Amino acid sequence: MKKYRPSLLEHEKQELKSLSKLNFSNYKETDVREEFLRPLVRILGYKKESQYSVSTEDGYKLHPFFLSVGRTRVELDYLCSIRKQYFWLIEAKPGKCKNPNNPPEIKAKEIEQAYFYSLHHEVNCPYFIVSNGWFTNLYSRDEIDAEGTPVLSIPHHEIADRFMELDGYVGATQILPFLKEKILQQIRKTLSAEIVVDRLSEFHDEVEKALASVKPKVRENLRPIVDQKPHIHQSLVDMIRDPEIKLFQIVSQLFDGPAPRYYLKQVSEEVSSRIMSDEVERAPSRSALFFSQLLLTDKTYSVSHNFYFNVLYFLLYLRGRGINAIYAFGKGRDPLDFDEALKGYLDLTLFHLKPNEVQRVLWLVERETEGFVKLFITLHKDSRDSIITNVELKKYFLEEINLVFNSGSGHAKVELVEKIMSHAMSSFYQKYTSKDGREFRVNLAKQELKSLRQRNKSAIESNKALYHQVNKELGDSWQTFEWGIIQDECADSLGRGICAVLNEFPDHCKELLTQDHKDRLRHLASLGNYSFAEELCTKLDLSWKKNLTDKERTEGLKALFEI
Repeated sequence: MKKYRPSLLEHEKQELKSLSKLNFSNYKETDVREEFLRPLVRILGYKKESQYSVSTEDGYKLHPFFLSVGRTRVELDYLCSIRKQYFWLIEAKPGKCKNPNNPPEIKAKEIEQAYFYSLHHEVNCPYFIVSNGWFTNLYSRDEIDAEGTPVLSIPHHEIADRFMELDGYVGATQILPFLKEKILQQIRKTLSAEIVVDRLSEFHDEVEKALASVKPKVRENLRPIVDQKPHIHQSLVDMIRDPEIKLFQIVSQLFDGPAPRYYLKQVSEEVSSRIMSDEVERAPSRSALFFSQLLLTDKTYSVSHNFYFNVLYFLLYLRGRGINAIYAFGKGRDPLDFDEALKGYLDLTLFHLKPNEVQRVLWLVERETEGFVKLFITLHKDSRDSIITNVELKKYFLEEINLVFNSGSGHAKVELVEKIMSHAMSSFYQKYTSKDGREFRVNLAKQELKSLRQRNKSAIESNKALYHQVNKELGDSWQTFEWGIIQDECADSLGRGICAVLNEFPDHCKELLTQDHKDRLRHLASLGNYSFAEELCTKLDLSWKKNLTDKERTEGLKALFEI
């Protein structure tokens, strides 16, 4: 249940060093709170109105039974929460003293006050901190002894060196795993006093009920995270913006792989911004090197099916930025009208790469190999164990927002398949490419493709029942829609991806699509396997056949994958 805590950033380290050098001799309670505790809480990962929130100077009304304490309300300096659940509070105290070499320690009365606050029924915090700047003490409300011994006490001059100790208890990434461990310890202690084994089962059943009852709340916690837009890693942004790195050098890295929409949108924004602002990138030679790889105009490239619709998304996004001319090898020396280039790319991708025989063969090989790899991974125990290990590591290392979007066995399966497929396709491409790299022996490749298709069909058919049984036993977390290729020989990831992208840019489609493109969309929609094609046809006021027989539909789909 442990969670990885990212290393401190350099500016955070410097801020902690500055805090460790403060002189609190003349600090009032407010000064300690604002000058010392506020930055400390921020580095711990809490900020106002976030998932890991901190509220300041909140007041809570006291029950009449407590009027003897001489007040009707309690005022808290800092109250820290995770998704509106309170877990710890901070009580600031003045640091005033005559001799900074002999600073005041935390007094018993100050501990009692914070302890009293933590007991309030609306607060109910299991941990509290009392700090006068000179000392920052952490206490466990339920385990504190008569002497008021802290769980952790850090003198201010040690705060930079010992910050991670404090973070290990109450840091935003650490407190939930820490508290769950404490709960388990308490459960073990309580249950060890039992004498009837059946009562352990009874308790287990109650725990199951409790877990079931909080699942709706967990899903509710998830919604704000899902609504957030995760960001591509800053290192990728820096790479795209780096003038020393040429865009044509990183085409494959940017576009060849599974890519969620947030990634595509942000990468498209960064790359298009550089193209629009960088005269060097728009120069004929540099532009040709970049766009030739995207449009596949000059040579054969071993790319995955993801590449085609990822590039289409980028090209349509770039069109929205107003670009009107590019250069590309194989298209002459003059500037190429961008819309004409886009139409040519749609000729290629909407028609399942038929205009480019080599790229089509490579796609079909990928498709056949992918089906077998997915079958093998699901049925092979060592592969499943590797995926489970990967998922567990992600739970430890990934930030919450990326954990939501990139966790689970289904996602880990896709990652493993991509790694295997990348190696397999690279080997296949090299096998049939001449030594000088100028010729791809397409007829020999077709022969192997036919043999591969027959072997895979036999393997999948003979193992399909076992595959379904194992998949069912592995549970929902193991599923992913990309696995459909095992269950349906007519599954078409390429066509679905192209139609999905076009469906997001209907206005561009109205201006770009030729009659051939529209007829192709009608055909795909009529096959009943492309909901995005149907949606786009509706947006473009295109009609399509809706009464194909099962035989006609199956024959039409199989024709898409003819060798």
